[in-house]
Amino acid sequence: MGVLASISTVAIYISYLKTHSESVRRLVMPFFFLSAYTLSAGIPALFTTDPNNLAWGFFGALFFTFLCILTAYRLPLFSENTNFPNLAKSLMAITTLVAVVSLTLEFFDPTLPTINSNGIIFWHMQPIGAWATAIISLITGIAWGVIFLNSSRYVNDAYSRLKAYVLAADGMTWGLAAFLYFPSYNQVQTLTSFFLMVVSLSITAVVFTLARLRGSRLSVP
Repeated sequence: MGVLASISTVAIYISYLKTHSESVRRLVMPFFFLSAYTLSAGIPALFTTDPNNLAWGFFGALFFTFLCILTAYRLPLFSENTNFPNLAKSLMAITTLVAVVSLTLEFFDPTLPTINSNGIIFWHMQPIGAWATAIISLITGIAWGVIFLNSSRYVNDAYSRLKAYVLAADGMTWGLAAFLYFPSYNQVQTLTSFFLMVVSLSITAVVFTLARLRGSRLSVP
């Protein structure tokens, strides 16, 4: 999953190098921190099953999760949206509060992860932090999806419109996946979340890589 997120990040960054668009530059950051999240959570599991080491990897992943959300709010589609003038500021304030509470709980009162017989990791976040993170992720994902879906109406090029649709689907899918994942104690719930992320990132990586190869520039209103 980290590889797929990284491919999408690189493709968007290359588009920024071609366009020097401030909007595209800001779009790079949520994808970058999503990549950092997947790598921080996944790489330790490749080398160790020690719960303490896995827990530190997850703590880093949780930190990158909040950076992903906070940088998403800095997109002009959020911060300069005249239909929801206070949306970005309100969500940033709520997310900052959730981040402080969740990270503090995980740091000072950590619960170690467990691995079941099928190799599925359950992180066992503190319930307050888990549900708060899940809910703010879902709200952000829905808001991201609605705003990008709305922006597609102002794009004339068919391929740029397709990318706007993909980004809208990404937001809603990631929000739902996070909502299922963070409070999960259930294998089906965790695997469903993972499946949603893999499908979403696969489509995003393919669409944005093909766009780069055909010379199409990313346009973000």
